[in-house]
Amino acid sequence: MTLESIKDQSVRSTSEFNIAGGLTGQVEQTGLSLGILPGGGTQGLISVYLAEEFESQTGADFHTQFDSIHTVSVGSINGGALWPLEETGAPLLTTEELKDFYLHGIDDAFKTNYWSLGGLIGHKYDISGLEDAIDEVFGDIKLSDYADGFNIYVVDLKTQGVKILSSDQAKLDPSQDFYMRDLTRTAIAAPYYFEPIEIKNLAGEIEHFVDGGVWANSPAFRAYFDAVSDGTKPENITMTVFGTGHTEQEPVKLEDIDGGASEIANTVKLMFNARGNSHNEMLRERLGQRYIVLDTDLSGSDIGIVADDIAKVVPYAQQAVRENMSYINIAANNILELRGQDPATMYARPSEEFNEPFDDKPRSRGDVIGEDDKVIEAGGLFSSLGINGLFANRLPA
Repeated sequence: MTLESIKDQSVRSTSEFNIAGGLTGQVEQTGLSLGILPGGGTQGLISVYLAEEFESQTGADFHTQFDSIHTVSVGSINGGALWPLEETGAPLLTTEELKDFYLHGIDDAFKTNYWSLGGLIGHKYDISGLEDAIDEVFGDIKLSDYADGFNIYVVDLKTQGVKILSSDQAKLDPSQDFYMRDLTRTAIAAPYYFEPIEIKNLAGEIEHFVDGGVWANSPAFRAYFDAVSDGTKPENITMTVFGTGHTEQEPVKLEDIDGGASEIANTVKLMFNARGNSHNEMLRERLGQRYIVLDTDLSGSDIGIVADDIAKVVPYAQQAVRENMSYINIAANNILELRGQDPATMYARPSEEFNEPFDDKPRSRGDVIGEDDKVIEAGGLFSSLGINGLFANRLPA
C-alpha cells in the first residue's frame, strides 16, 4: 500500500501475523515495517536468497512481514513475484520458484549487442530474451491486481524526476496503472545497458520511464521520508533492505580530479556514492538497529549487473546468507516487536543458532550503528558502468 493510504494505521493497528510456533490471529501493531528491494541486474538473485533465509527465520512468507515494499530496477521483478495478488492473497512465485526463474528462466536472457561496440555507439545488451521471460511470469497481470503496498520507483523522462507507481493508486487511476510486463521492462532500462522503451498506461497514454537507479539505487530514504511525512514517528518505523551486493571503493584522490576522462569517471562515482552513502548515514542516525541492510561485498568477483553465467552469482548469494544470519535475526526481531510479539521463541529454527554477536570489524567503511554494532552498507548496483568501462563501480542499475 502507499504510505499515504496506511496513514491511519501507522499509529496503532491490528493485522494477521503467522509465525512458526503456532501463533495466528489478530496482533496489535504500532508503526510500519517497510521492505526494500533495490536493483542490481542479475545480482538480484542475491536478494532472493536473502529473502528465502528471512522466510526461514521468521517461519512466514516474505510478504506477510511488511506493510509495504519499495522497489527499484530488478527489485520490481522480485517484488512483482513475491508480493501477493489482491484476488488470491498469494504471490505469483515462491522464493524457490523465483530462484529458478533466475537460474533457468533468464540464464541466457542477456545477449551482447555487438553492433554497439561494447556500448560505445549503442546500448550494450539486447534485452529481447529477458522480455520473453518477463512476459512468461507476468502475462496480463496489472499493477492494480496486486494487494496494496507494492511500490515501484522509476525516473520519468518527461519530468526528469522520480515517479512512484503504486498498486494503491493504480486501483484508483488508470493513468497510474500498467501491465507488469511493460512496467518491469521499463523499470530495468538502465541507460547504457538497455534500450529504453515507451509504454502505455491503462488510460492509453504513452509514458517514457527509465531505471529508477538513475535517481537512487535504493528507495529506502524516500520511503522513510514519506512515512514520516504521513505522521509515523521514526521510532515506529523498521526497515529491511535486501541488498544485491556492493563493491568496496578506494578513496578518490585529489590528483584524480584532473580533467579529461578520468575526471568524468570520478565525478560520476562521487555523485552516486555520495548520495547513497548520505542516505544510509541519515537513516542509521534516525533508526539505528531498526534500519537493517543485508548485503555482501563483491570486490574481486567476476559478476556484474549482467553475469555471462547467472550460476556464477550463486556462491555470492550463499555468501550473503552466511554473512547476514545475525542481521536477518535482528530484522525479524524488529518486526516481531513492532507487532507486539516477544521474539524469544518465534523462529522456524532455534533462535540461538542465529544470535551470533556482531563482528568486531565493520564489513563496509563507515557503517556504524552504535559504538560497537556494525551493519553492511547497501551498495550500488552496476559493477561497471559507462563507455568502455570508464565509469567506476557502484553506480545505480
